[in-house]
Amino acid sequence: ALADYVDAGEATEAGLATLQALGYVGPAGELLPAGEWALEALRLWQGGVREEVWSFALEAEEAEVLEQIAALWQKASEANPEERPSFEALRRAMIDRKAAEYKALVEKYGRKLDEMPEKQRLIAERFQAAADLARWYDDNFDLREALLSLESFGLLETGEDEKGKEVFYLTDWGELVLDDQRAQRRDVSATAVKAVTLTRRSFSAPGYAWWREAREQGLVGSAEPTRSGLFYAQLAEHVERLPHLSRYELMVFHVVPARGMSEDEVYAALEGRLDRERIRWALEKLEARHLIDRLPDGNVVETRAGELLDRALAGVPEGFGHPVNPLIFRVVEALRAVGSLYVKEKRVRVLPRNLSEAIEYSGLPRDVFEDTLEAARAAGFVGRNSVNEAGLRLLEAAEAMNPGEDVHGLVELE
Repeated sequence: ALADYVDAGEATEAGLATLQALGYVGPAGELLPAGEWALEALRLWQGGVREEVWSFALEAEEAEVLEQIAALWQKASEANPEERPSFEALRRAMIDRKAAEYKALVEKYGRKLDEMPEKQRLIAERFQAAADLARWYDDNFDLREALLSLESFGLLETGEDEKGKEVFYLTDWGELVLDDQRAQRRDVSATAVKAVTLTRRSFSAPGYAWWREAREQGLVGSAEPTRSGLFYAQLAEHVERLPHLSRYELMVFHVVPARGMSEDEVYAALEGRLDRERIRWALEKLEARHLIDRLPDGNVVETRAGELLDRALAGVPEGFGHPVNPLIFRVVEALRAVGSLYVKEKRVRVLPRNLSEAIEYSGLPRDVFEDTLEAARAAGFVGRNSVNEAGLRLLEAAEAMNPGEDVHGLVELE
């Protein structure tokens, strides 16, 4: 009766009274937490154990980019319309922001810079010696990478203003993440989020190190997820992921075979090529994008989405910067939408006259679309006038990176 009520929104007067008496439905007809868990029990009874677990990852510096985008939009609406967040306007604002941050750190630590965390210490030392702050920023922070990563998790979207120029918009999820980060800006790791979402899988529990990491990041308390933990779990299960790999993430991704290996073996395979912190965050982002699955016993395996993306990237040369990213995905998806599929040849042909339609479909400014199209060709997803087999596999991988059904069971947050 509860499932019928949730699906159709209708119930007899007696049936609704029973659901309310059981505490499954509230006085206004709303689904209560007990009702959500009852539906989860029904799903397990009918459909069996949930196989896949979803996660999410965010670096604190990426949260700063979200905050700066929001600040520029506010400034554009209140004072100067030209201050909207284009890439250059955002870059200028981030240069000022990070320079002020490191100036304050240097003044705070004085001659005791060696007491800083290593990453901050190195950047602070370069700041002290910098003659050109713009160059210092570009050498130590990758703004474009942050923007692509944020878009891959559905927190922002690249679009165009009324002049056809590239600008960045926060999504609804981006606004919610920004609200949470304003209260406490910190890294949110896939490991910590998975300590909450792993409870979806019957007879499974997070490792102790996962729980400890989740507690350090404020996602769990002494016995249950915090409001922040439930929020990031919801985000992990509902946000639309788009394919993205940085150059470093591609290196780590290539190391992990489909059959899997231990995390220690991943670090050993990349020793001398990448530092441990970069490898760690690459693993966090790969899992958050549902390309790998890290198990409580310390092993790493590829997911179905990871296997598909592996095949799509077979022709991409090592060291290719951003070999796949949300903009490339949007271009390939747009070309498929306006083209004709040739099943036997495993390609989608696009007539030149349909290119303008593809640009409109993508939602990207024309110059951004054209630059990204060239990158898609260089990566091997697109030919001169077609989407090839690798491009079709990329689209298939993107579909597998997201749940194929609505996921319910955790308490919904208002």
